[in-house]
Amino acid sequence: MYSPGLPEEFVDFVNYIVSTYSDALKIVEVGIGRFCAVAAEIKCLLPNTEVIVTDFDIAAVNEAKSLYPSLKVVKDDVEKPNIELYRNADLIYSIRAPPELWPTIVNLSELIHSDLIIRPLPTETPIIIHGFRLVNFGRTRFYLKEI
Repeated sequence: MYSPGLPEEFVDFVNYIVSTYSDALKIVEVGIGRFCAVAAEIKCLLPNTEVIVTDFDIAAVNEAKSLYPSLKVVKDDVEKPNIELYRNADLIYSIRAPPELWPTIVNLSELIHSDLIIRPLPTETPIIIHGFRLVNFGRTRFYLKEI
């Protein structure tokens, strides 16, 4: 059963992460903005996994800290990341990351040897990204780069 705060469009996305990374010790979401429902649901379903969410906007970080106490919420700029936050992550993912940040997020995941999921907007046309495969899982689609 999913929390009422999780929009229907993300249920299959959460299902994929929870089923594929059920043994993960650490999962990190990059660029939360003001949307932490996916990370909160992952934490609820994988209570032994450290779930960290990051954003460079201090207002978004403070709001997330107050609304989602089960998450580790950290101010971090993915373009100048604090590598220790990400070290040993089994998965890094980003929802609706601007395409211009994708190379930066890819570099980060390669540096720490972590799988990477980028979930674009549902209205974005699928594109080919070197090293990624497009995954269609239920009613969701995303790009996956496995390390």
